[in-house]
Amino acid sequence: MKIKEDVLKAILEEMPVAPPEAGGILGGREDIISICFADNGGNTLGCSYIPDVKKLNIIIKQWEKNKYYFMGIFHVHFFCVDTLSEGDIKYMERIMHAMPETIRKLYFPLVVQPHTKCVPYVAYKEKEGKILIRQDELEIL
Repeated sequence: MKIKEDVLKAILEEMPVAPPEAGGILGGREDIISICFADNGGNTLGCSYIPDVKKLNIIIKQWEKNKYYFMGIFHVHFFCVDTLSEGDIKYMERIMHAMPETIRKLYFPLVVQPHTKCVPYVAYKEKEGKILIRQDELEIL
């Protein structure tokens, strides 16, 4: 995952260090994340982050006018948990299946608290419709 340093810094500084979870969306150009939007969620379900989809879709449309494109979703994990939950994986798969055929890859980084570190994950849509999810390398630009 290639990300501009100022965007990563903004994500890490804006995310809470205690529950409930929060998150946001990532955007950019040419496979480089260069813009983000933090979101406190549409509502909360215990400790889970539930994106405010209506608001985020408005932001994505605004980005597209300036030639920035949706590249993924980030959210917080607490208590040093740097792996995806079963719920995370199911949600990532649902998002990938909902994407148009032109979008074959999205990033799903975790902000791990209290370490305030980013652990990137990437999801690929394979030709037969299967979704492949793996941890990715973090490249700060």
